[in-house]
Amino acid sequence: MATCHRRDLIKVLVLVLTLCSVIRPAFASSGFWDEEIRNPLGVCRYRVSYALPDTIATNTSQVAQVTFEILRLAGLTHAVKTESIEMQVSAKGRTWETTIANEVRELKTNDAWGPFQYRFKLLDSDFNLNPQEAVTAKISISVNFRETWFGGEADHSATKHGGDAGDN
Repeated sequence: MATCHRRDLIKVLVLVLTLCSVIRPAFASSGFWDEEIRNPLGVCRYRVSYALPDTIATNTSQVAQVTFEILRLAGLTHAVKTESIEMQVSAKGRTWETTIANEVRELKTNDAWGPFQYRFKLLDSDFNLNPQEAVTAKISISVNFRETWFGGEADHSATKHGGDAGDN
């Protein structure tokens, strides 16, 4: 009998948000991070690739792109069921959230979910910004999925923060 395990991958990207001007990433606006998750008989490996604009103007439409890839399933894990990809922007005590993708698909090794291109608009009012005000903001990208494997069950949560060693 197969059981499912919830995995949450969170990537936090630090950006500078400027009213009626631009948001400039504190580091690369595109890249990827890999996650390795151990199970009783092996290590599964996943990759999340992302792309954000080099600059983001408030009050105008922008595009973010996210892809989730299964690099290796190992041990008892035989498949992954996708759930959602979410993006969150936090600044000045306020948070703006959206869902980039929300569908269930079964993936195997070398399969990808995406790329999803998501059009979004950050408004000055989302963060209570004054004219020409610049603030520091944090962007989180979360990929939620379930591993399907035989013989056991364990819940895990994996978190990566922007600027950690190994960020690409």
